[in-house]
Amino acid sequence: YLESGVSATHSFLMFCGYNAALVVAAAFLVIILEPTASCDGIAEVKAYLNGSHVVHCFSMRPMIIRFIGTILASSAALAVGPEGPLIHLGAGIAYAVTRADKLSKLFPFISPSILASFHNDRDRREFICAGAGAGIAAAFGAPVGGVLFALEEAASHWTP
Repeated sequence: YLESGVSATHSFLMFCGYNAALVVAAAFLVIILEPTASCDGIAEVKAYLNGSHVVHCFSMRPMIIRFIGTILASSAALAVGPEGPLIHLGAGIAYAVTRADKLSKLFPFISPSILASFHNDRDRREFICAGAGAGIAAAFGAPVGGVLFALEEAASHWTP
């Protein structure tokens, strides 16, 4: 861009304008469309695993808004990390697997009888714990770190 004869000031202003547009888009998504997607999600996952009822914690809309907002904020060169949202997205995918009735409506080729045995609260918490570990493994590229995170931080009740 600089080689085409445009001044450095103009290039810097274009860079700032592009990043500002991405930040405004991410802020609009979170503030106007889904305010529950404003935090990183680790505290919500840990609260759910410890037995608290978190309203709309694993709904589809906050998950999509958090995913798109993280992409926009990271693309805008903000000092944000995708680790928290990836943990929450992994836990949300694991939560969706335990909801076989809703999953079979979304994907008709999946039989609800395959996942029906995981429809109780204990199995759901174990799936969410594994999903949070998968999210940390994906964020850092460390599968052993994901397992340790799931065992140390996320799992509050262990089953033998």
